[in-house]
Amino acid sequence: MKSRAQAGRVEGAARARVLRVTDGGEVVVEAANGVEWTCELLETSTLAPLVLQAGERVLVLPPEAAGELGVVLGRLGRARAGDGRVELEAKSELVLRCGKGKIVLRADGRVAITGLDIVSAAERRQRIKGGSVEIN
Repeated sequence: MKSRAQAGRVEGAARARVLRVTDGGEVVVEAANGVEWTCELLETSTLAPLVLQAGERVLVLPPEAAGELGVVLGRLGRARAGDGRVELEAKSELVLRCGKGKIVLRADGRVAITGLDIVSAAERRQRIKGGSVEIN
């Protein structure tokens, strides 16, 4: 019986590059030795799911046998020092929702804020600017 290393496979976790993400959500990667694997994605949070794009570097557990899926453990990159700022980005629409409150940011620049009550307060000046402003 050949070991995984003898069969042209990699023992343990391996670095790879994302080739594509399928419509079904599987991630196709290529290891440094040119071997391609189809993988599942390890979800570590439902709040901020990992979005992968072609060319990104990832850490993968290769499939244990032919016909099985590998597992993408995460994206590789450099640590960033926290600056107290959190930035979220979406290509078409970003939605923040809590109970009956919602903020929607759209790629076309539209912003919608909905809720039972909306409170806006300022200790200093509060400005409302727009091409036209409607109140009631």
